[in-house]
Amino acid sequence: MDRAHLTVFVAVMMATGPAAGCLRSSGPAAATAVRADQAAFVAQFNAHDPIATNSHVVDEGFVAMVHGARNVVGKAADLADGRQLLADPNAHLALSNEVIDVAASGDWAVDRSTYAITFTDPKTRAPATEVGNMVTGYKRQSDGAWKMRWQILSDTPRQP
Repeated sequence: MDRAHLTVFVAVMMATGPAAGCLRSSGPAAATAVRADQAAFVAQFNAHDPIATNSHVVDEGFVAMVHGARNVVGKAADLADGRQLLADPNAHLALSNEVIDVAASGDWAVDRSTYAITFTDPKTRAPATEVGNMVTGYKRQSDGAWKMRWQILSDTPRQP
């Protein structure tokens, strides 16, 4: 396991605890709810709605870790970044290979997938697409809703 994969593995294990991947009876329903939330997030992203996408993150303690960029810490910082990113008319997100693991406690879930994001390249001013891996930690809220607590994105080389 290389260093980047080890870092993601350790982060996921620390966030979800030893019960990661262990489904309890509510696991399938929780996984369905997380998958629906992620689909709504992608649809709102592609509609260029930063306020709607920001509604998917927890009110306190959100952090996004994206390769080559500073960490985005907090709901306000996520909204500011979302506004900037979604002002790009070429911004588009697609997810695939999604797998959702729900902790046995039923209050944490991890969504891992591959992503393709299109944006305007600042140098060429032409659309460009980046592909990579995304891991999102979801926390069940007191009202039963699932919200993003943390997110890690790591780009990968394009496959031939």
